[in-house]
Amino acid sequence: MSFYDKLSEYYDIIFKENKNTLNFLMDDVDDKIKVLDIACGTGTYSIPFAEKGHEIIGIDLNEEMIKKANEKKENLKVSFEIKNMENLIKDFKENEFDRVFCIGNSIVHLESKNKIEKALKDIKDLLKNNGELIIQIINYNRILKKGITELPTIKREEERVEFIRNYRYNKEKNKVDFNTTIIIYDKNLNIKNEYKNSIELLPLLKNDLEDMIKRIGFTKYEFFGDFNKSKYIEDESYALIVRAYK
Repeated sequence: MSFYDKLSEYYDIIFKENKNTLNFLMDDVDDKIKVLDIACGTGTYSIPFAEKGHEIIGIDLNEEMIKKANEKKENLKVSFEIKNMENLIKDFKENEFDRVFCIGNSIVHLESKNKIEKALKDIKDLLKNNGELIIQIINYNRILKKGITELPTIKREEERVEFIRNYRYNKEKNKVDFNTTIIIYDKNLNIKNEYKNSIELLPLLKNDLEDMIKRIGFTKYEFFGDFNKSKYIEDESYALIVRAYK
């Protein structure tokens, strides 16, 4: 069983639905729209769209995540599919979606800037005119400038689960080794199980992302430092979020 298969078991405990995130994703939605959730995990932010009557498709590479999402959706009209964000043009039609989002630091799993830019261009092609793209990643400007080596540990005391996240920047490769550990405690708070993983991420900087958005030809865009719509501050913001319009 892979780490991400195991993560799917604890995903909803570790990454609970955040109201500010959901409000941001649903911002300015009046009429019924068609939405694509890329790297949807277990469908945490897809399902609320379906509950409000929107047409939504969630895609993820991990079969267990999609299986869990399909279990959660019950009778809702939402489609969860195992698909790769590198094959968007092959899998979907141009001008199909009103809104596409890829959050959770997911797009930097692609191995190069060229692949990220291609994915963004493909998303633009999938969007209808005036359609909206939302991307959220870690603020790597802050990570690299300040030499930050860890993110706050996510502790779920009631469920006795911890999620530890550490970074190590490899300057030669311009990659970040993202090391994660899931710790499961028993009722006496002794470690019952421990699952570790390490993956290389591309530390995409704000200027690089902005240059891509401009080259691809999005008509308008804005950056935020969190889902509360706080101003993006390079040295302080934990996240980098872009909202761009076709």
